[in-house]
Amino acid sequence: MVGRNGLLGLFTLLVLIASGCASSPDLSPEESAEQPEWVVGSPPRSSDAEYFVGRGVDAGGSRAAAEDDATAALVSEITRYLGVTIRTESTAVAEASLEDFTGRVTRTVEQRGTARIEGLRVEERFVEVRDGRVEVHLLARYDREALERERARLTALFEARIEAVEAPMRSARAFEAEGAYFKAAQHYLRAAAAAADSEIDGLKSTMPSSLRRAAGILSSVRMRPVADDPMTAEVYAETAEGTTLLSGVPVSITHPVRLPQGRTGIGTTRKTTDTSGRVMFALPEETPPGSGYVQMGVSLGSELDAIPIAEGGRELTALRTVIRDLRVRFPYDSGLDVSDRSIAVVVVERDRAGNPLSESRAASSLTTTLERAGFVLVHAGSSPGAAADMSDREIVDLVLGNTPGVELVIVGRTAITEFEERNGMLARVDGDFSVIETGSNRVIGGWSGFTRSSGGDSVSTISAAFRRIGEIAGNELMLRLE
Repeated sequence: MVGRNGLLGLFTLLVLIASGCASSPDLSPEESAEQPEWVVGSPPRSSDAEYFVGRGVDAGGSRAAAEDDATAALVSEITRYLGVTIRTESTAVAEASLEDFTGRVTRTVEQRGTARIEGLRVEERFVEVRDGRVEVHLLARYDREALERERARLTALFEARIEAVEAPMRSARAFEAEGAYFKAAQHYLRAAAAAADSEIDGLKSTMPSSLRRAAGILSSVRMRPVADDPMTAEVYAETAEGTTLLSGVPVSITHPVRLPQGRTGIGTTRKTTDTSGRVMFALPEETPPGSGYVQMGVSLGSELDAIPIAEGGRELTALRTVIRDLRVRFPYDSGLDVSDRSIAVVVVERDRAGNPLSESRAASSLTTTLERAGFVLVHAGSSPGAAADMSDREIVDLVLGNTPGVELVIVGRTAITEFEERNGMLARVDGDFSVIETGSNRVIGGWSGFTRSSGGDSVSTISAAFRRIGEIAGNELMLRLE
């Protein structure tokens, strides 16, 4: 690893000359009729200023192009003195007069660092035309105090940016020596991210080696399942010195979660390994019924995201491959055996105006569907109209008051959302259904959706739509409860 002094000597910062009045030289020079001594000799010397010369040539005879080159050369001389490198593009208006030279030069500077030009004045300009060639020479005076302030500022800036890369590298090496391999890999990645963000080309070149070092360390890390209840995984490192359990390792756990309307989605829980290198997870009580896999994986999301994919190259790809292998899976089956549990059904139906109906065809067809599948259905003991304006909890309490001992209550809410006459009658009914465990008041299943029905008259069409939504809900809920 190159030390601080080596880096300062090896890496030259690429810095910005910001566009605008604050960063552009005060260009109002006197144009010399005769060739000044500074064109072919050394620039003047002064105790309170440093002088710089810029020369530009255009073989095609364009003074504007020659001025472009002269301005770029001048800025390069100044920044070379400061110990920095910039890239400048200038566009001068052709045939610019001497008096408005400053106002008619537009400078566009591509940032590669953070330099500023202050206290600079272009004092003299000499233009020479010979055999169709145009040469422009510029003499600039830079106030010495301003120049030295800039040099000091840049030196401090360089050191800070170098330290941004070197500090995590030092920490990485220290953690590696202690056997804290995962922490070492994290700090190598932080060093790589700082190098990727650096404007110092030499520092950028350290990014691939930091990524390779992180990948090398992580290739010795392993993850294995050690228990199923609760689901437990262990993270450790296998090296020539033996096996080391790794604490504080971030682990991402993906598992099923309940979404609105009883749907099942994928959730993520983040944990870290304990002092024994282990992480444990148990499915939450509200996990929807079903089976599948819970996955645990070592997580380096924030560190990896800080490294641009385009710059990480093969090293970043290889590292991501190593991390992808640090994962384990646990099978789960959270199905609920409700085939012998008593179930009551309450479904509220509403007409096109939103008024509750006194009967529930959806409840009838839902009950029939579940009974045919072998479920135990009991009478809710209340009319759908009485439950129209109640909450789910209030409906459960109403059912328990009428039919004590009911274990599950299916609460449904249905309504006509569309009705039109088009080659007969067409009705759409939307429904939302939840299965609530009365003892815990926990929703253990659910479904929401809609159906359409057509018919020759409004009564039969609407009735068929409500019956159909109940049948569909029954079949869908069976899949979630079995």
